[in-house]
Amino acid sequence: MLAIETNKLMCACKYAGILLLWGVLTISKFRLVCCFLYSNIPRFTP
Repeated sequence: MLAIETNKLMCACKYAGILLLWGVLTISKFRLVCCFLYSNIPRFTP
């Protein structure tokens, strides 16, 4: 019984880690795009 619970916990931790990593990557991409857009704004505006 304990082995099954431990296995479930490890699976949950693994998925949480993957989700966290995915979230961090998504946020960093979003920030990179925002920085790129904001840096290009002065060039387009007269």
